[in-house]
Amino acid sequence: MVSLSTKILSHATACAVSAGRVPGRPDVDTRARYVCVLPASGPVVKATAEHFKKCFGAEPEMTCIAPGRVNLIGEHTDYNDGFVLPCAIDYHIAACISPAEGSELQVAAVDFPADIAKIDLSAASIDKDADIKWSNYVRGVCRELQVGLAADDKSCARACAMRTDTLHAMRTDTLSMTRSHNRQEKRGYKLKGAKLALGGNVPQGGGLSSSAALEMSVATALNHLCELGIGAKDLALVSQKAEHWVGCNCGIMDQLISSLGKPAHALLIDCRDLVLFALCLPARARGCM
Repeated sequence: MVSLSTKILSHATACAVSAGRVPGRPDVDTRARYVCVLPASGPVVKATAEHFKKCFGAEPEMTCIAPGRVNLIGEHTDYNDGFVLPCAIDYHIAACISPAEGSELQVAAVDFPADIAKIDLSAASIDKDADIKWSNYVRGVCRELQVGLAADDKSCARACAMRTDTLHAMRTDTLSMTRSHNRQEKRGYKLKGAKLALGGNVPQGGGLSSSAALEMSVATALNHLCELGIGAKDLALVSQKAEHWVGCNCGIMDQLISSLGKPAHALLIDCRDLVLFALCLPARARGCM
C-alpha cells in the first residue's frame, strides 16, 4: 500500500528547466514535453542544484526531472507481454547538468555527498563501478545510448497488433496512442563531456521505481545536452536496457510511465507493441492512492 501522502501527478510545468528562470515560469522546450511534467522548482530541484554548485562551482545549465510511479493493474505482466495500468506520482528525480570540456562525464549525487563518479565516454566500452555502485545506472544509460537500439529489441520490434475496434470502443478525449518504430539496424549516439548532479525524493527500494526515474532523468538530460533528438518511447527503451545491464531484467512499464506519464491520468500500456491509452482519473482518486 502506498502512503496516503503519495499523490497522483497533477502539476503542469515542463520537465526540462533552464537555470536562472523565474520559479514557476520555466522555459518550455517542446522537445521536453514527452517527459512527464513536474514542478519546475521545489525542494528536490533546489537541493540538487545546490549540490551541483557545491561540487562543480557553478549553476547547472539545465535540470531534467522524471517521476516515480504506482501501478494500478497488471503486476508482473509487462515482461510477459501483457497489459499494465501505471500512473506517475509527485515523487521524482532531478538531474542537473552542464557541458564540460573533453569526453568525461562527472556525476555527483545528493544522497552520496562524498562520491564523484567519473565516466570516460571515449572508452571502447563502459564498465560497471564496483565502488560507486549507484553510478552504474548512469553508466548503463551512457552505454546504451552509445550502443544504440536494434530491431531485435523485444519491446519494440513487433508490429503493432492492438485490436483497433477495442481501442475505438474505449476511446475518450484523453486517447493517446503511440506506436513503436521498427528499427533495421543498431544506431549509436555520440555523447559530450558533462557535469551531472542527481537528487530526488523517490524512496529507494520502496516499490515506486526510483531506478527508472533516475535513468529517465539522466537519459533526458543527455538527450537535450547532446541534442540527440531521441523520442520518448526510445528513451524509455534505452533506460530499460540500462537497467537490464545493471542487473534487473525488468519490463518496460516503469521507464515508459516515467517518460510518457500525463498529469491526472493513468496510462494503459499494451506491452506487446507499446500502444498507449491515457485514462483520466476521477478527481477523488487524484489526492492519494
